Amino acid sequence: MKNLMKIKTFVIVLALQFIALFAISQTAKFNYQAVVRDNLGNPLVNAMVDIDVRILQGAVDGTEVFAENHQAETNAFGLVTLQVGSIEDLSVVDWSADTYFFEVTVDDELMGTSQLLSVPMAVSATYAENYDESDPLYSMAPASIITNDDINDWSAAYSWGDHSGLYLPSDYTPELEETDPLYSTAPASTITNDDISDWSTAYSWGDHSGLYLPSDYTPDYSNLVNLTDDQVIAGTKTFTGTVVVPTPVNEYDAVPKEYVDALLDRLLELELATGLKVQDIDGNLYSTVTLGTQVWMQENLKTTKYRNNTDIQFINDNATWNSNTDAAYCQAYHVPSNGDIYGNLYNWEAVNTGMLCPEGWHVPTSVEWQELMTWLEDNGFGYGGSGAEVAKSLSSQDYWYSGGTTEGTVGWQTHLNNSSTFDARPGAFMRGFNDTPGYEVYFWASNESNATNAYKASWTYYSTTPNLGTSQKFYGFSVRCLKD
Repeated sequence: MKNLMKIKTFVIVLALQFIALFAISQTAKFNYQAVVRDNLGNPLVNAMVDIDVRILQGAVDGTEVFAENHQAETNAFGLVTLQVGSIEDLSVVDWSADTYFFEVTVDDELMGTSQLLSVPMAVSATYAENYDESDPLYSMAPASIITNDDINDWSAAYSWGDHSGLYLPSDYTPELEETDPLYSTAPASTITNDDISDWSTAYSWGDHSGLYLPSDYTPDYSNLVNLTDDQVIAGTKTFTGTVVVPTPVNEYDAVPKEYVDALLDRLLELELATGLKVQDIDGNLYSTVTLGTQVWMQENLKTTKYRNNTDIQFINDNATWNSNTDAAYCQAYHVPSNGDIYGNLYNWEAVNTGMLCPEGWHVPTSVEWQELMTWLEDNGFGYGGSGAEVAKSLSSQDYWYSGGTTEGTVGWQTHLNNSSTFDARPGAFMRGFNDTPGYEVYFWASNESNATNAYKASWTYYSTTPNLGTSQKFYGFSVRCLKD
């Protein structure tokens, strides 16, 4: 029954992401429709499904502002229809305050989260119907600020009669004959307009008081660097320009950059020769980890070329990926920088060339994946030190969704992850649309189960044990290489 639920949930993920229709009404509700299919692509007809929906504010893992549960039955075409807001009050969501994301969970398993666009736009359109237009010309005119008090004051002033001659014009300047005997003897009496202009200019330069030395300053030359002879210099000194450093001979001699570069090159050669690191045809370096008798790459594969230096087809949009039948790769969510974090996602046709991994390495078979899981289980890497719950020990501490609440799952207390140092990062997958990284990881095996499917190892943030199963070959999964 558990396996049946996994299959049912997996195929629902496929369907829910393909069709989503929204409609807003005056009563703060909207419709959600999705086609549910089985793993062969056939509609799941006349079946009951348990669907939880949540609206999250600000981000895919943002604050929950709305949630409700639906028990729904698919129709004769596999279509299920929900009216979001028919159970709980949807008007609590302030659509104008932020961006919102729609999360769907089927049978207690998270299917995915995507940004809501149609619903907030429709709500905004509803609000627009209640807008009261004002006079835009009057609101910009000077008269718009006149108050009743102003009018009353002006009327009172008018009642006083003509008193215009009582006031001097604004440009009036009195003629003063008296001089200031104190000012004429003060130092300020010699200040001219040019002086004031110069001082204003100097003030505009900012505080430059520290740029000038006092008149009685005497420089100290005792700590200057001599160009010849031995010398003891205290403190830290910074040099500009080119400093010529000879090849070191004595214990504390400085070394030039080319000497350090050559040493680093030699260290890399030794790491590659001893198997501490492995390098692909693109020059990417990977650390390695030994688990039992197996030696694995410690990172997901990033190469863009086969090991014979031939380019692998790169696809960066969903439509092309859907129609493609040849070997290809992409990055998670079509974001190039994700390739540096999660490695690339390859379809099984690229795996099947046998040329993805560096010389002396290969994509593991499903049997070799099982061998790894068994060794981890037998050697105390299960959660709590025993058992088959080894997904947490395989997963990296970083990049996983860390909101899990079930003890022993990958997303629960992620700082406890990766005791095996396998460091699996959640690059998600590509399957006609690109799933959001951070929630699950899928790795290809090199052997197929039939003409359309091949074996894979996978787990999610709410998993405790890895799943060894099959998937359609056109999916884009991560690849880990195993030493021959």
